[in-house]
Formats: sequence, structure tokens, C-alpha cells
Amino acid sequence: MRRLILELLDRETGCWGASLLSGALPGAVRELRPHLVIVDGIDFPSLCGGALAGYHRDRIVVIGQEPDVAYRMAALRRGAGAWVARDDVADDLIAEMRGALGCNHGPRPQPNLAEVSDSVPGRSPIR
Repeated sequence: MRRLILELLDRETGCWGASLLSGALPGAVRELRPHLVIVDGIDFPSLCGGALAGYHRDRIVVIGQEPDVAYRMAALRRGAGAWVARDDVADDLIAEMRGALGCNHGPRPQPNLAEVSDSVPGRSPIR
């Protein structure tokens, strides 16, 4: 799941950088001062009063295990900025992150492969 999330975020490099935390969350949050934190839904309730105390909870995106509205509502009631079901991460995570961060622009445009190949000497366009 972490690898998938990093791949999704790497596609949006024009908007943000991502770091995979390998140490204790409280120290990493204090040191890195991230604009947004993505956490597993199982860990979120315990992090609210502990590791993430004092952090802007509206800048937390929770990844939930099941696509169940009750889990989403519980995370949002605890102050999460967004919640995404694990099954929907590929489709919904970036949009939910943009919402939590207040980004008002869409995804980074992807290059047109035909135009790119036209601009490379010795390469024929992709048809």
C-alpha cells in the first residue's frame, strides 16, 4: 500500500513531495513539519491524542480498511481532513489530499506522447 501511495504522489511532483516515514511518527512530524499526513485507519484513533496531538487534524488523510460510510464518519468526527477506503486509494487519494490541503487546481497535465515524440529528433510520432 505504501508503494502504491508513493507512486500516486510521484505522478503529482509539481504539487508536492512525499516522504515515507520510517521512524516514530511524533518525532517525524515535529522534524519534517509536513503539510499533510496519511495514516492507516486502524492507527488514527490512537494517534489523535498521542503522536498527532497539536497537529492540524484537518490535514490528515485516513486510509480505511473497508468502503463503509461508518468508518469515514468516525474518522471525520475525530477531525480527519479526509478518509479514503483502501480499495479506492488509486482513484480517490489525490483528490482527497487536494481537498485537505485546499488545492484549487486539478491534476498536473500529462504530456501528449505524440507531441513529445514529434519534438525528439530522429523519432517518428506515435500513431
